[in-house]
Amino acid sequence: MKQPRKITKPPAYPWQQLALEVIERLRVPDFKRSAIFKVCQQFPETTIRQALIDTQELCENGNRWQYFFKILNNYHKNNNKF
Repeated sequence: MKQPRKITKPPAYPWQQLALEVIERLRVPDFKRSAIFKVCQQFPETTIRQALIDTQELCENGNRWQYFFKILNNYHKNNNKF
């Protein structure tokens, strides 16, 4: 008997695809995935990508996703000063 194929819908928005990429690269735990989706919707793609690159360069071990949020927080503080 043939089993029905599981159909995965593509993300509706580009920020959702970006969030999935961040989740995969930083190995974000399940309980923090919604926060990744929220920041990807909130911040521009360039900011998210730069924070991802900085996280991968600066944090070699440990919880990368925590470092990612710290970097985004710094970006947010710096942007509000202008």
